[in-house]
Amino acid sequence: MKKLDRLTEASPAVRENRDKINEIIKILGKRGSFTPPTPRQVEDYARQYATEKKGVNGNIDGEKFCDFYKSKGWMIGKSKMKNWKAAVSRCVRDGWAQKIPSDIARDRKKLRDRAYATAQEQRMRHDYTDWILCKGTTKAQLKAKIKAYPPLRMLAYELRPELMGVTK
Repeated sequence: MKKLDRLTEASPAVRENRDKINEIIKILGKRGSFTPPTPRQVEDYARQYATEKKGVNGNIDGEKFCDFYKSKGWMIGKSKMKNWKAAVSRCVRDGWAQKIPSDIARDRKKLRDRAYATAQEQRMRHDYTDWILCKGTTKAQLKAKIKAYPPLRMLAYELRPELMGVTK
């Protein structure tokens, strides 16, 4: 809102009350200013938002949210944050939520399964390396093993390219 200091052709009533009008404009301008939330407010609003929107987890850590935006000067990109509730709801939708125990257990199982698969791959590589490198292994035997276990193809290409039909 512009102050009325620059008005040259104002009515006499406006000229007489210019200071009062400027003060009112200043007060109205401050009324919509942003005030940062407390961590408790963030957590409460996240839970409330999550109950309204099914399928999202509202376990946001209010301290982390406030610290994150405090470190950025409560800016989003190049703009000053206007509505912290909109930022919290975006964070809830984007998955800033703390993991609940069932999620943690599922992630650990995935890691165990991945580690097991990697260990199996290493065992297979170790077990078949000697067999592939053995000079007595024929091309037909190798192709039969590869047909039974396809991951051997890359190992065979690495170790015995001549049997795989690759010329150097």
